[in-house]
Amino acid sequence: MANRLAEQQLVPDRLLISPASRTRETTDFVLCQLALDQTLVLPVEALYLAEAGAIPEAISRIGALAQHLMIVAHNPGLSELAQQLAPDVAPRDLPTAGMVTMLADLAEWSDLAATRMLECRYDHPAQPA
Repeated sequence: MANRLAEQQLVPDRLLISPASRTRETTDFVLCQLALDQTLVLPVEALYLAEAGAIPEAISRIGALAQHLMIVAHNPGLSELAQQLAPDVAPRDLPTAGMVTMLADLAEWSDLAATRMLECRYDHPAQPA
């Protein structure tokens, strides 16, 4: 999936991650595959098993630190948020390593929950590249 991110030029400039060991492992692999520095990673305690409503709040705290943000967190919260933001694209249950990419015109990250997405895509490991 990291290779697909690179192919689609979807390289994050900041990664917010749950502090869980499995999200750290995923993040380390993404960093390696995309040749990104560890300094781009911000572990956020509030993302650990977060409900959908708590994720935008965690995102809003990063301010202007990122234009392209990647969230590595857990279900069901991540799937529920993706469904709320991109109901026509996101599946009800994101599979392991599944990703929903979204493009939005935001003045601030705190506007995320109230913003209409301009473009959304869903990809997962079982889907052909």
